Amino acid sequence: MAAADKAVAVTPGEGSELIRRFLQLGDGFATTNVAPWRAGYEGAIRLRGLADLAPTGILPIEEMVTTGDAPSGPRPFGVQGFGRRVGSACGVVASSRVPAARRFAAARLLWGAASQGAGQGILLTSGHTWNQQAGRAFAAEALAPVAGIIEVNRRRARVGRR
Repeated sequence: MAAADKAVAVTPGEGSELIRRFLQLGDGFATTNVAPWRAGYEGAIRLRGLADLAPTGILPIEEMVTTGDAPSGPRPFGVQGFGRRVGSACGVVASSRVPAARRFAAARLLWGAASQGAGQGILLTSGHTWNQQAGRAFAAEALAPVAGIIEVNRRRARVGRR
């Protein structure tokens, strides 16, 4: 976890107050009495509400979660990243260097930080556990909300009719 420790050893950015408020909501996120997609979706709606974002607004995930590069060399099959939460700071070491994949990993880590608590290591995998599925649903809705996609498609349709 040395790389994750290094990733979170930074001064929290502008998103630190937002992340602190979001992490306070996390106590109810680990419940498995709802489908993982619904839990992730509702968690993302809460986060976007706290951030006061419009449906097409961009979540400032880079200000909320510090990202770092995974060490080079072989990686365990299915591991997409790891990280941890220290207080209200979160850091993730993503296996991908592709910016969109790193943003997705950072959002998944934010779910893990809220649902698992501080101090624990958070592993991001391609697994099918409830928490991994909820984390992927959370990241998808937080970064590309359904309402925003619908709004963009409606705008394009109106432009196409002119």
